Amino acid sequence: MGKSIAAVSLTLTCLCLTLGQAPNHAPSDIMHTNQRQLRIPINFQDARRAEMRELMLFASSDQGRNWQQVAAVAPDKTDFTFFAPADGAYWLRVAVINRQGKQEPENLQQGPPDLKILIDTVKPTLRLGAPQRHGDDVTLAWEIQETHPDWQNFRLDYVTKDAPSSFGTAIAATPGLTGQARFKASAPGPLVVRLSVRDQAGNQATATAEVPGSIGVSAASPNPMHYNASPIGQTPSIAPPPIASSQVSEIPPPAPPVIAKQGALPPALPFESSNGKVPPPVGNGWTPPAQGAVDPNVRLVADSGANPPSTPPIAPVSKKPLPTVQYVNQTEVTLEYELAKVGPSGVGSVDLWWTQNDGHSWERFAEDPEIKGTTKSGRHKRTLDLPGDGLYGFALVVKSAAGLGKAPPRAGDAPEIRIEVDTSQPVAQLFSPTPDPDRPNALLLKWAVRDNNLTVTPITLEWAERREGPWNVIVANAGNTQKHSWQLPEKLPVQVFLRLRARDAAGNEGVAVTTEPQLVDLSEPEGRLVNVFVTPKR
Repeated sequence: MGKSIAAVSLTLTCLCLTLGQAPNHAPSDIMHTNQRQLRIPINFQDARRAEMRELMLFASSDQGRNWQQVAAVAPDKTDFTFFAPADGAYWLRVAVINRQGKQEPENLQQGPPDLKILIDTVKPTLRLGAPQRHGDDVTLAWEIQETHPDWQNFRLDYVTKDAPSSFGTAIAATPGLTGQARFKASAPGPLVVRLSVRDQAGNQATATAEVPGSIGVSAASPNPMHYNASPIGQTPSIAPPPIASSQVSEIPPPAPPVIAKQGALPPALPFESSNGKVPPPVGNGWTPPAQGAVDPNVRLVADSGANPPSTPPIAPVSKKPLPTVQYVNQTEVTLEYELAKVGPSGVGSVDLWWTQNDGHSWERFAEDPEIKGTTKSGRHKRTLDLPGDGLYGFALVVKSAAGLGKAPPRAGDAPEIRIEVDTSQPVAQLFSPTPDPDRPNALLLKWAVRDNNLTVTPITLEWAERREGPWNVIVANAGNTQKHSWQLPEKLPVQVFLRLRARDAAGNEGVAVTTEPQLVDLSEPEGRLVNVFVTPKR
């Protein structure tokens, strides 16, 4: 469940940093990406390092009117990490603090931004009407809801319903947000029309609609369209037309975004479960906080009526290093905490705070009422039931009965503990072995494994005479190199089953086993002529 990170490039020109343009982008271009977290490499002359004390990255979500420092690194570091709290347009500028403590450039409002980034994680919304068929002639209509379409990745095709294929017969059509197409079907049976569209950020959506057969099938009756929710800040401009409903085959729409009013701290998206409410923690003493007990400087107030800004303001970045992520493969986890320096007034409260975005925003999650009033130091364990897969950060706030203690975490504070819940098994695929052309009596085993949290050495390969085992190890704790040259041992059966096991950091294991035994006899019989005989005539 790890997050993929996009990358852009930084180049040092003098004492200030400027953002280099991505390949194939003109200086005025906006870089489109579907990643919220960007890794920004830093490239500059090593001779300049001695003149610098710190490198800083600034971001603006309001076209340069206001700037927030979002990252700071020492001159010996090789990249920045920029985290965007939501979709939208961001301007980036970089600056240097020299050894005398002077920032260059001093005024960020002067001069153009070094890079403009448009972050868009929402797939296009597709609506494909039910095609109408008269003999071999088929007509259909579509509507697309997308602000930044990439028309080079617009495709309309069809396949036979009984024998679907990844490669369909292309339908001639002019790309557009709305359109119609007509084609002649190549077969009398039912077909499936597919519409595929990608936006400039790389998000792709697909919709399908069934075409009835040309014999003995009447046209479908009209029904309203079905379509997905709009992205943040985007008002749907297409009303459902009175045409037949399509069999839309696309990922369900995301939950509606929470729109937050701007308060003392920059708003950010809170952590939500699938039903839109923070689930109450369960187990061994933790209880939800009382209604209205959240710190007003950190709380988000939902506003269902006001239109949100195009991009929320950016929270300041923490200068404290983030703790190492601990991976677990179940939602129920136990946290252990320690009380120390408890005074005679005793403990007044123990509150647990959590963050979904490494401290860019915080919510009060639970309290431990069982500890209230104690005057003893010591360790305590409490169990939490988290809402699902994801990255969670936690911080503990303890106060005395006199009201003294650490302040609640604010935007930009780093969590004390980070936990990533990953309950998904790696997807493993094992291919048929082939002789290794570079090694005699060796088979080349190839595989494909997909998972966001693979370990450094996640792969184990095994063989067995029977599919149920027992299994013999070929190689264990190997890297995900996608291939391995297996030197065949002596006295190996002629045919064996092969098994691939892939393990991620949370302990989930994906397994792939060949459905049939594989022939592993690489012996090449040899023959040669040794003599010639003449049969005497009788």
